[in-house]
Amino acid sequence: MSGGTNNFGVAGSSKQSGSAGTGSAGTGDALSWTDKFMGMNEYTETKVLAATLGGDVRGKSNAWCARFVNKALESAGGKGTGSAVANSFQRWGLSVDPSKVSRNDVLLQTKGLGYNQPGGHVGLATGETRMNNGKLQLKMRAGNDNDSVREHWIDADKNLMVRRGNPAVPAGITSQVPPSSMIQNVPQPSAIRGDASMGLMRGGGGPVAIHINGSSHDPEALATLVQRRVDESMNWRTHDTASEYT
Repeated sequence: MSGGTNNFGVAGSSKQSGSAGTGSAGTGDALSWTDKFMGMNEYTETKVLAATLGGDVRGKSNAWCARFVNKALESAGGKGTGSAVANSFQRWGLSVDPSKVSRNDVLLQTKGLGYNQPGGHVGLATGETRMNNGKLQLKMRAGNDNDSVREHWIDADKNLMVRRGNPAVPAGITSQVPPSSMIQNVPQPSAIRGDASMGLMRGGGGPVAIHINGSSHDPEALATLVQRRVDESMNWRTHDTASEYT
């Protein structure tokens, strides 16, 4: 829990935000990472929790619910907010309707407080839902929940935000784009005219002009001829040869 309080139910008027923020859930299962910590208490398992979360977890001054979620997301290959404040997740990922909650979504109880304000509580959705007295409830697993890692049902009320991490970019999508330094001597559109003439740079010096009279040849023959002349130029020919088509 962020902000030094373990009490729920503070009135407020937080609303689901439709805007997308930064952060991703990764491709792993963040909730599975938390299994080994279930039931651990900040006073009886202090060393384990502190070593995992990078700092003391005891007392109201050491809120760790957001730290727990950030670490779980990191374990799944995702990226959290990097903040120990639960309400930092108000701008994380995408907003999701509570009725469409999925496993590993982030559940944020804002307590009616604004972005990055201490005092909220955050955990992960198990994906389970139920109706209780006509109200939708979601099951949340969280750290610093009554000083422990545990699960409990929470109301999908006006103070609850359900946030889903942005989709992860598949590996290799951007890594296969060559750097601009490797893309050189590409003819500009203005260099290719209707008579199939173009200018290419020869390795030994100035431009090599390729002139082809296309008025008497079909498109396939012209394409073959252009490719031939481009190949000749790239093979560093030092003079032009007369074409059989001119």
